[in-house]
Amino acid sequence: MAAVVPAGTDGWGVKLAASALVLATLSWPRAADAQSPKLEAAYVVLGPRGPVARAVLAQASGCPTITVDGAQQPMNVRAPPDAAFPVLVCERPIPAGVTSASVENLPLPLPKATLKSIAAFGDTGCRLKAAKAMAKGGNAVDEDEDRGKFQDCNNLALWPFAQVSRSVADAKPDLVIHLGDYL
Repeated sequence: MAAVVPAGTDGWGVKLAASALVLATLSWPRAADAQSPKLEAAYVVLGPRGPVARAVLAQASGCPTITVDGAQQPMNVRAPPDAAFPVLVCERPIPAGVTSASVENLPLPLPKATLKSIAAFGDTGCRLKAAKAMAKGGNAVDEDEDRGKFQDCNNLALWPFAQVSRSVADAKPDLVIHLGDYL
């Protein structure tokens, strides 16, 4: 962008045009702002050696720090972004006895020393099967009779995951175990 200053203007006009150019430049979106890292999710999972904090970030090239009992510590890359999943996944083991942990000022739920209630559920995936593949000669390759049957994932009567997960959250269990198969 260039400021056009008419010939014969005094110094005040030049200063005003320069000020307008500076203000216009400051209001332009910067590439760094458009691509700034965004924390998509932060949570805690229980691994074989205890709790592990995870952070999922979009448009990030490096992991954030985690604050554990008031001290900042680096997180490590668990999975770099790729074409299929363009997010960076970071993690950090949480030592026993920690009383607080947060990522980007988002408090993380830590496991309780004594569990009084546990919720377990699974097979919550919405059915998204493709149609049967046809071999040469018109014969179906796969004999799965349910292939090609898509579930309406926005219909609570046909896919009650939102209702089930809401009822689990309302119960406020000390531990939630999801057995997998979600989409």
